[in-house]
Amino acid sequence: MTLKQEEVFQFMKKFGAEFINYNNELIIDLDYNIYFSLNNCHSIADVEASTLLALCRPIGKGIRYKKRKWRDLLKRFNSYFNCELTREDMREIYGELCYSGMLKVTSQFIEEGFQMDQLQKYARMRKKVLLNEADLY
Repeated sequence: MTLKQEEVFQFMKKFGAEFINYNNELIIDLDYNIYFSLNNCHSIADVEASTLLALCRPIGKGIRYKKRKWRDLLKRFNSYFNCELTREDMREIYGELCYSGMLKVTSQFIEEGFQMDQLQKYARMRKKVLLNEADLY
């Protein structure tokens, strides 16, 4: 599957992403330097998963609680995905899914409706992904 530029632009418009830079990185928030590379994205589901992975750390723990920015980012996220994740949920997602090679697992987590009570199921997939990555070296 090939990611279509028009799909990315529609995502950006709906999500409120700022721009794509010359390195093919989608900039979600310039002030907090939140971005991800589109080079590994082959579908809009990959873009959405990359967005979750890019945002869960700053929302969950990276941006100080007193700052309003994490609330604004979480509101944008929840609005786009039509969900009600919390800061604590994002911190938990960060701890369980933010590892190399977890894009497909994260896509599945999103597709299945952000079932936080099932997060450990997705986390267990991490071991399998890491073993498969180790075989590449």
